[in-house]
Amino acid sequence: MSFENVVSKQLVNGISKLYQTAYSKDIPQELAENLRSSFSHYAEKKAEIIVVMNETEFSTIELFTFNSVSKLGDCIAKNNGFYHVKTKHFDVNKIDLEEAVELLNRVPLVPLCKTKKDLDIFVKDAFAEFGLDTYLDADNLYCSLEKSKELENTHLTEWICQVIESQRKLVIREEFNAAANASYDNLVQFNKVIRPLLKRLGFPNELMEHSFRELRAFDMSGWDNVISKNMDQLAKREFYYSQDETLIADALNDKNASTPINDNKWFNKPGVIACIGAVFVFCTFNVFYL
Repeated sequence: MSFENVVSKQLVNGISKLYQTAYSKDIPQELAENLRSSFSHYAEKKAEIIVVMNETEFSTIELFTFNSVSKLGDCIAKNNGFYHVKTKHFDVNKIDLEEAVELLNRVPLVPLCKTKKDLDIFVKDAFAEFGLDTYLDADNLYCSLEKSKELENTHLTEWICQVIESQRKLVIREEFNAAANASYDNLVQFNKVIRPLLKRLGFPNELMEHSFRELRAFDMSGWDNVISKNMDQLAKREFYYSQDETLIADALNDKNASTPINDNKWFNKPGVIACIGAVFVFCTFNVFYL
């Protein structure tokens, strides 16, 4: 028996028990077979669905696929029950209309990708899966965002906004990783590059004036992962550049200390000439008058 058949059988067993509780009778064989076929299709995608069902018929709405809440509109007046089915976990739960609406309002999840390249691959696959690539452009998300607004699809607009925000953060993280390992001329240049990137990653303003060595002692929970991951490296680089500045300052101080400051003007060039002149006059006076 295939995986899909195993899943569909388990799900039909689960929904049959709920049907029996609701209608005080066993689920009709034909209805059960149709459910099994439908569940098998969704199990292949490991999808979550809402099953809208009464005594004789059912319909399904796949979740996290930009389906509108309006799809529930035709189901309300038919004495239908609502069931949340998770094919991945073999799970079936009876829900009310309010819960069904809440589930349908959820947009597809944007995965936590390590690189922008990984996110770009996900976006292209998602656009193809949901049929968005016929009207929207996966390579130009800002243009796609404007078009989604024209379509007045709030779920699609929200999802594209989430993708754009994820893309923005990944770009900054990649910049931060590169900056943390780059070479700088001095501590000023190092801070001029690193500190603005910290701010763009949402680093707390009240901690911005601390050295990286001091920041290592703080609780890093809530900080962007790329910051905490690079903190030791940043502290080492900061210490290295600060040592360079100390050495330069010490060298300048040593140079100034080793250069004698001559306040005796008799030992400068004009002073020496004056001394020689005085001796000459004295000697001449002695020769002629003594």
